[in-house]
Amino acid sequence: MTRLRHEHLLLITTAALATIVPAIAQKPVKPTSPPEVLFVCEHGAAKSVIAAAYFNKFAAEHGLPQRAIARGVNLDPVYSPAVVQGLKNDGITIQNGRPELVSDKDLAAAHVVTLGCKLPRAPSDKSDLRNWDEVNMGEGYAAARDAIVKRVQQLIQELTARKQQ
Repeated sequence: MTRLRHEHLLLITTAALATIVPAIAQKPVKPTSPPEVLFVCEHGAAKSVIAAAYFNKFAAEHGLPQRAIARGVNLDPVYSPAVVQGLKNDGITIQNGRPELVSDKDLAAAHVVTLGCKLPRAPSDKSDLRNWDEVNMGEGYAAARDAIVKRVQQLIQELTARKQQ
């Protein structure tokens, strides 16, 4: 090939790439979200709120991508004031909010943990279902928190070990 042909081919290739590359670069990429952990208690106002708050705290501290949400099956109108104050005293601030009803979409979470309640339907076959039914708010915030934190720490350790594999 002559030098002129090489320059001509190079010019055509460069022009084609200049057209193709921006189109590829601008193609929207659907972000993948980390698998969620779903904590569900009867009223969505106490145990699941404590579990989600501590899970999110520990997950961030361990560099895990997962985040948790709290849900209920027979909702109270607001979060338990004792739980909100207890978490605040523990240095964890949660948004003033209202309990949310567990949905079908929620039940597709990678990890589903019930805290003394029955789910409205079975979670996804791909979900890891756990029952932490022994947690009792009747013993007070501190006792319930300690029982929940112990179980949350075990779950965090499992997820950390999986991340390192």
